[in-house]
Amino acid sequence: MFPFNQLKTAALLGLLSGLIVLTSYSLVGNEQGLYIGLALSAMTTLGSSFYSDKVALAAYQAQPLERIDAPKLYDTVARLCDRANLPMPALFIVPTKSPNAFATGRDPQHAAVAMTEGIIELLSTKELEGVLAQTVGRQIPINGNPALSSLLIINPLSREGLQNLFRTHPSTEERIQRLQELAKQPKQRLAKA
Repeated sequence: MFPFNQLKTAALLGLLSGLIVLTSYSLVGNEQGLYIGLALSAMTTLGSSFYSDKVALAAYQAQPLERIDAPKLYDTVARLCDRANLPMPALFIVPTKSPNAFATGRDPQHAAVAMTEGIIELLSTKELEGVLAQTVGRQIPINGNPALSSLLIINPLSREGLQNLFRTHPSTEERIQRLQELAKQPKQRLAKA
């Protein structure tokens, strides 16, 4: 099963590629413009697939974090990855006081986790571990676990339609409703999920 976020990414890249091809064709005005557009489209698609994580980290001026720099923090992420059966991501510190943490990368083998100086200073060790668990957990493929997929995937064909298509999370109300539905299910079914 193809993960939904990857499907949305593919759709956006397809749309962008189509726009590049059409623009190039209309500017050049012949078949050569079509080929130029296809070449530009292929370069931008491949570039965004392989370098978007580096662009995101560079945009935030993220600095690599080695174990020697923050052993407790590094060990916390390593322990979380071990529990989730994920490879250790590259760690980065973003030099800003605004509290934030995010994961980037095209798959768990090419993942990076970044956190700001602000979130490290603001949160207790346990709170930061919770944030990092959620951030590291974003690398887990969710298509095989119905308990997770009901919380994290939206249905673009629902009554909200395109309004929800590019959201990464359901609304808080929808999450609460899904959790309540899960709580009503027999415990045996939840244990299998």
